[in-house]
Amino acid sequence: MKNNHKIMFFSSIILNIILVIVVLIGYININLENENIFIFQVQDKLIRLEGLIDYQEENDWEDSEIVAVKMREIVNGLEMGLMNGKNLHVLNEEESEILESLADKLNKFTFDKPYELVNLTDEHKEYYAALRDSLNEAGLKMNSQISKDWETFFHQAKKLEESIDVPSDIRYSN
Repeated sequence: MKNNHKIMFFSSIILNIILVIVVLIGYININLENENIFIFQVQDKLIRLEGLIDYQEENDWEDSEIVAVKMREIVNGLEMGLMNGKNLHVLNEEESEILESLADKLNKFTFDKPYELVNLTDEHKEYYAALRDSLNEAGLKMNSQISKDWETFFHQAKKLEESIDVPSDIRYSN
């Protein structure tokens, strides 16, 4: 009987170790997937937005509604990443605060309405031009390498959040 107890004891230890390893791998994968949301749904699209704003300025804002649509995609990506990060407890307090503030500021640039494209006013275009400058300051510009690491993205997001100066009264108006 003693031999059976030893076998059960060591089997239990081995199974517990395997369980801990599986849980750790799952947690790491969840964390990586959340980081991928921010990198590919936010960082990449912010870089594209900078190029899009630059292109629109060079071409007299001929397709200005595309800029507002792209901004909506970015805000949606930020909100999705924040929701996942909070629910899975993979964002710390500082990260949550900075990213929430960034989402709030960028949301003020969403001059579109659901199912309706909007032509930007001259005032909106000036806000987007200033945003492009903030994107450049934060290192989120076309022809820049997309860093696939969380620390770099968070540093860029923090710098962008600090440099955006959005008047509280800007909104869609038609």
